[in-house]
Amino acid sequence: KGTTVIYIETAKVEEIIASSSPYYKMQTLNQALERMVNAKLITESDAVAASNKPEELQMRLQGFKKEEGF
Repeated sequence: KGTTVIYIETAKVEEIIASSSPYYKMQTLNQALERMVNAKLITESDAVAASNKPEELQMRLQGFKKEEGF
């Protein structure tokens, strides 16, 4: 049961980081990978392979952003 609490709190921290990017300049791994793909610094397949949440990254690369409510 304690693990569930830790996971929920971790998820909240990631949401806060994702939504605070413009102001605090923090970003999640997927936000950083998305920016590198868009800047043509890495390939999409390399980014997905490096991602801790590859399905979420694929959605971001298709234009769906979690912080915008996908």
